[in-house]
Amino acid sequence: MRSTTHVPSGPGGDCLIAGIGTIWYVRRCLSLPGIEPMPVVRGERPRRRGNRKLLFFLFVFFVALLGVLFFQSSFSKIHQIEVEGNRLLTKEQIIEAAGIAVGDHFFAVSGGEIDERVSRLGAAEQVTTAKRFPGMVTIIVKEYPVVALELTDTGDIAGILTNATSVPYGNVENAASRPILSGWEDADLKRRLTETLASIETEHLQDVSEIRPSPTDSFPDRIVLYTRSKYEVVTRISYLKEKISLLDDYVYDLRNEDRTSGRIVLMDTNYAEALEEETEQPSSDAEE
Repeated sequence: MRSTTHVPSGPGGDCLIAGIGTIWYVRRCLSLPGIEPMPVVRGERPRRRGNRKLLFFLFVFFVALLGVLFFQSSFSKIHQIEVEGNRLLTKEQIIEAAGIAVGDHFFAVSGGEIDERVSRLGAAEQVTTAKRFPGMVTIIVKEYPVVALELTDTGDIAGILTNATSVPYGNVENAASRPILSGWEDADLKRRLTETLASIETEHLQDVSEIRPSPTDSFPDRIVLYTRSKYEVVTRISYLKEKISLLDDYVYDLRNEDRTSGRIVLMDTNYAEALEEETEQPSSDAEE
């Protein structure tokens, strides 16, 4: 049974006390003189630091365990190595220079380290290594342009690059159609020549089969070019880029004159003349 009791009003107002049985409680109290509201005191929650430390150590343990299992599995190994863009260098040369092999750890060597190692070959102008997980490594090589060829001591064909580096062709079928350099012992002049050849359009060099040094006291950079059309061209390295475009015109005129051989001089003045053998031939016939 529920009952209520009205407490007389005081300076602060009325209080209404209600109760059920022997349990009484204040339902509404505007204020009572001398009575301060009691603050609510909450009990402290139990600390769980020990549990957190245990969970942290368990987490670290399982992460370390997974790391060990991963690096011992086949997923952390190199499965395939591809090489792209190479023409002068062989795939085997590039992979050997990179210092990696199928079965090595995928994360043991960075792409930047591989780029630096392959660049030391001297034939690569730019190297980019792409690593794709899991286990795929692609080495993309951009070689220096081949501007000429030469024969090595073993008789193999080597490509001469714009930086004057000589690199034997791994596959002769990839050899570019370029002039052969013979007798070049002066490294500085050879480098000047390769840089000049790199600046000349390929179409102007198609008829040139060989280039030899022919220095004089007055012209230390004098050279002789031999053409596939059987003409001899005398010029200088410093004149070559400017005057090589005249070669086709001279060859055309000589052929129209039925002169199947001759010397074309592209120096301070340009002209064509007969070879010394041609001028000496009539005298030898007369003696006979």
